[in-house]
Amino acid sequence: MSDAPRHWDAADRALFATVGHHVQSRTDAGDFPPNAPDPAALTGPLYRFLLGHRAARDSSHARLSGWLASACMGGHHLWQDLGLQERAQVSRLMQLAFPALHDGNVRNLRWKRHLFLSLGDALGRPGLRPPKCDDCGDFAVCMGADAAPAQTTVTLPPLIALGD
Repeated sequence: MSDAPRHWDAADRALFATVGHHVQSRTDAGDFPPNAPDPAALTGPLYRFLLGHRAARDSSHARLSGWLASACMGGHHLWQDLGLQERAQVSRLMQLAFPALHDGNVRNLRWKRHLFLSLGDALGRPGLRPPKCDDCGDFAVCMGADAAPAQTTVTLPPLIALGD
């Protein structure tokens, strides 16, 4: 497994190692692509998208791109599928390794949502959603009201005034 970028501090290098160990273990167990099915066929496009936005063109950033792409196909919050303790740790990795994507998250969206919206825009598929999120109990929390299924509008007949 590649080491974290040398210029990262010890805490950031530990985050990198934690993610690498966790995602590789889950991949080996068949929980994440490439060892798990990818019915939406989005792992490769997301990986290439992340590669195009990495801070440095080195093996560490390429490895992290792959880990993120695989973990984004998981059925939990991204920080959980990366083996981290909280969302802020994903934010830190994004800031270090993908600063343009980090800075582009001006609405402070959940990272999985932000990545898929950004990928969708790049692919000409606006509103692209992460696989497995539609079935999650936290859908409204993560995706927000603007991503909720469209509601049907009911048109009522005009009122009939008495005496007409």
